[in-house]
Amino acid sequence: MKKHISRIILLALVVILALPTAIFAAPAGSNNAGNENYTSWYRPVYSYLYANSSGGLTRVEYIPGTGVVVEDYDSAYSLKNTRTIELELSKFGGFYAGASYNFLIEGENNPDDYDGAEVVRVIKYSKTWQRLGQATLRGANTYNPFSFGSLDCTEAKGMLYIRTCHEMYKSSDGYHHQACMTMAVRESDMTMTYSFYQVSSGGGYVSHSFNQCIVAASNGDLMAADHGDAYPRGIIMSRFTAGAGKETISSNSDRIVVNCVGAVGDNNTGTSLGGLVETSSGYLVAFNQDNQDGSFSTPRNVGVAFANKALTSSNITWLTTKYNTGAGKSYASTPRILKVADNRYMVIWEVMYGSSSTQKIEYIFVDGNGKKLTNAYTQDGMLSDCRPILYNGKATWYVTNGDGQVRFYSVSPMGAYTTRWADAKITGVKAVNSGKKRVTLSWKATPGANCYLIYGQKNGKYGYVGTSTGTSFTDTAALDTEYNFYWVFPCLKDKSTGKMYPGACGKYVFAKGYCPAVKSFAATGVRGGVKLTWAKATAADGYLIYGKTQSGTYHFIAQLGGSTVTYTDKKASKTEWNFYWIYAYHKDSKGNLIVGDATAYKFAKAT
Repeated sequence: MKKHISRIILLALVVILALPTAIFAAPAGSNNAGNENYTSWYRPVYSYLYANSSGGLTRVEYIPGTGVVVEDYDSAYSLKNTRTIELELSKFGGFYAGASYNFLIEGENNPDDYDGAEVVRVIKYSKTWQRLGQATLRGANTYNPFSFGSLDCTEAKGMLYIRTCHEMYKSSDGYHHQACMTMAVRESDMTMTYSFYQVSSGGGYVSHSFNQCIVAASNGDLMAADHGDAYPRGIIMSRFTAGAGKETISSNSDRIVVNCVGAVGDNNTGTSLGGLVETSSGYLVAFNQDNQDGSFSTPRNVGVAFANKALTSSNITWLTTKYNTGAGKSYASTPRILKVADNRYMVIWEVMYGSSSTQKIEYIFVDGNGKKLTNAYTQDGMLSDCRPILYNGKATWYVTNGDGQVRFYSVSPMGAYTTRWADAKITGVKAVNSGKKRVTLSWKATPGANCYLIYGQKNGKYGYVGTSTGTSFTDTAALDTEYNFYWVFPCLKDKSTGKMYPGACGKYVFAKGYCPAVKSFAATGVRGGVKLTWAKATAADGYLIYGKTQSGTYHFIAQLGGSTVTYTDKKASKTEWNFYWIYAYHKDSKGNLIVGDATAYKFAKAT
């Protein structure tokens, strides 16, 4: 055969297709997994979700070194818009999505204990993130704002209420002691109408205050919950009867709902506070606690503490008792609590082992008095410092794990668990011809993906090609004379529903389905010729051998069957080098030869 076969190299291509749900923008990377959990004291929450006006979700997260990242997702969890807001002060305190406005709370250390120094700034934004104003707190007995604790917000009747913490001015004993701090801001003109920051024996004062929660109750009260290690030592609820909707607030009563063993001021309490909610009959806090033997090293179980509206009575319901097998064993992380339906509240926690997550979550439903309504559910998943919100009737939160992906989780009021995955992007995709009507795709593993969807375009028609659970896939129905175009989508398959949620596909790849270069090709001089050998090619119908002598011209030598793996050229020169090329081929439906790639030449002399 002397027919010369050439191949046109594709130089440019434009393809317009309707792809599965995915985009090419990527979410901002962070690692908030497990940040709901704390041992002694908490820190400001960096991660938030709220339902946006487009029917989707907005992620707000402070990422140190980057700023406050704001990402808008649609209801299919596809990223639609992103922006970054730089901090105006050096410390991030928190974020609150109000009914009409968004608020960022920032702070500045005050190393000189100077009364004129700005220590807290509350910044008001529109729902489209236009800056509208600010409220400022100066001095305020504050050495460091937001230290060794967190921050929570609520609003009522145009008033924003902030419960947080601070290290105070140096006291006579030479220390900067830490305590809670409360502020009220009139939203219309951003006037700070109230601030509580002095040492006190009442007024909702807690010191040290290692975590803070605040709720505007339906009866007009403001309710706070704090985790203290001294005054008092335990989890305390504080009731502000002149509170919700008022420009100034005052405390009417306090009640310790969870006691902690140990010495006054010992930071170890064996306890952490996870959240506060109002119920029709009172209030619930979710917490974890060890067995209170004073060692502060035994596994922690989850409980809820209920108090009536007047804070005149309270009780504890333990939701777990199984984490009692000794130090170093599994335990429950700091839990979260959320109302999911009338008289139905979800309490959720992560199963921890040592300082690491097992990537298992558990949740249980209780009524408004803390009584268990269900047994605990166990699922694969994680929590973060993103507090669950109610979105489309489900408790919803997100987790990042340092791999550039954003994972959304949700639980229905009846316990159904789903996971969604925002815009995970495939990388390293390649396509190579691998035999008769075969193209093999390969790619790098995408963290968190449990399958991959392959779509393609052939003869101008776009459609599903296949699914892989690994990092490669072979299309056995590829075109052999025209290019096949492929898109690979990393995918998260929901184990409970079977639905698949694709991430971003990246750039297409293309190839034709013909034979690759023959492997293990060798030339050896033998008596009376040169012997050629090679490995059998997958799905090859035969082989073509071409050659030339050192001074001769390139020419056809032989056509061989698909089962042949050796050939001896008996016309080979003994005095010159003989050069050889081998091509695998297959036949199309009309009997035409579709020739594969050339193998690197080999050479030898006959002996």
